[in-house]
Amino acid sequence: MTRTLALGAVLLLAACDDTVFGTPHNATTDSGTGTCDAPPATWEGVVALYDDHCASCHANGVQPEFTTSDWEDDLASGDGTWFSAGDAEDSLVYQRLIGVPSAMPPGAPLEDCVTDSVAAWIDAGATRYTADWAGVTAFYDAECGSCHDDGSGGPPFTLEDWEADLADGTGTYFVAGDPASSLVWQRLAELDGAAPMPDGGTLPAWEIDHVQAWLEAGAPLD
Repeated sequence: MTRTLALGAVLLLAACDDTVFGTPHNATTDSGTGTCDAPPATWEGVVALYDDHCASCHANGVQPEFTTSDWEDDLASGDGTWFSAGDAEDSLVYQRLIGVPSAMPPGAPLEDCVTDSVAAWIDAGATRYTADWAGVTAFYDAECGSCHDDGSGGPPFTLEDWEADLADGTGTYFVAGDPASSLVWQRLAELDGAAPMPDGGTLPAWEIDHVQAWLEAGAPLD
């Protein structure tokens, strides 16, 4: 089924041609300095790339239509239609960006530094959040804070509580270097029958794997 979907996506993208562009896509290189303005190797960077180089066609029905929501669904399900987490060379989006079998955007190939950034994100696991404290903070804000900040939907705790726990090594929420012994990871991954967090069910791997990777790296706060 996945192979069929991927083939369909290839055929749809192949329908693109140069004639739909009235003007070139956004330049990625400063002609004065020769520097390349690559997006960060993060989900936000990939979304920015879509907005700058894909949406003018693919979000407006001019070309076969797909959005970043379709990409999110693919990453959440693990189908691999658009991205193969951990393997850029097997990811359709990256293949097309580097010209396999033909380049996207047509007529306006992207700089190597841009495609390299996308590859780095995919090869690192194609996660929604980065595997660092900034990524954990963004995850808390998106998935935890609305209930736990004031205790309206669960035990009250804040990012400051998480940070203090890590700073003094108490281990109430996190055990640096040991995801399986960390309460937050136990709840996110439903280890040993732990009740899922957030309430309502386990989040897909691409939204939580950064927490495990960050813990395995020692849970640094910088």
